[in-house]
Amino acid sequence: MHKSEGKKMKRRFIICFVFCFALATAAFANLVDLAVDPNGTVTALTGQSTTFERFNNPSTGTGVFEPFVRIQGKGNEKGYNTDGTPEFDTKGGTWTHSIKLSDIPVVDGEISFLLDINQSQGGDNRYLSLDVLKIYLADSGNLDNYASGLGTMVYDLGDNWVKMDSAIFGHGSGAGDMKVSIKNLTQEDGSKYLYMYSEFGQRFSSDGGFEEWSTISNPTIPEPTTICILGIGALSLIRRKKS
Repeated sequence: MHKSEGKKMKRRFIICFVFCFALATAAFANLVDLAVDPNGTVTALTGQSTTFERFNNPSTGTGVFEPFVRIQGKGNEKGYNTDGTPEFDTKGGTWTHSIKLSDIPVVDGEISFLLDINQSQGGDNRYLSLDVLKIYLADSGNLDNYASGLGTMVYDLGDNWVKMDSAIFGHGSGAGDMKVSIKNLTQEDGSKYLYMYSEFGQRFSSDGGFEEWSTISNPTIPEPTTICILGIGALSLIRRKKS
């Protein structure tokens, strides 16, 4: 075989390999399109079943529930919660701080997070993509160097990604847009500090508003104070009936 022909065959083989690898990678990347569907479930790279769903709760804005991380940047943006120095596009202050795994309520074997996005309502700017989602557990809550590590990674969304449409509910910041429920993290040590690292805007860019994450509890379970009030009310009705 002539040398030039051998080089051509080698080049064709490399091109074919790269093309097949790209196809294989795309096959494992799943889109959860919340602009079209109300919810979707994928399996994370680390194996956990993860459900993303539209979640419209206008009463759960900043000041009513307390976010544990706020991220703000134009185009691509990324960040994570910490008590240390904010890194990347993480905003410091009240709304970024450490949390422990035990701080997150467990409902039916899942822990859930609420995401509030802040996008323009018109045109393609209303779309935002969540492209990376990772969770780490560590002994300290003030780690602030992503490159050197945030503890042990226990969750990685992998190549899966989510498309969100801020115009569906027609509001900006101050209300929930998406709920994320993750199974099989409850067996981890609850005393560990939880770091959530997220990236937005690789596929559908951020237009400059902030995104913030909060924990969310089960809304079907009344608070203890509410239960007491209901109990007192029931006793009063019973007494009235007897009289």
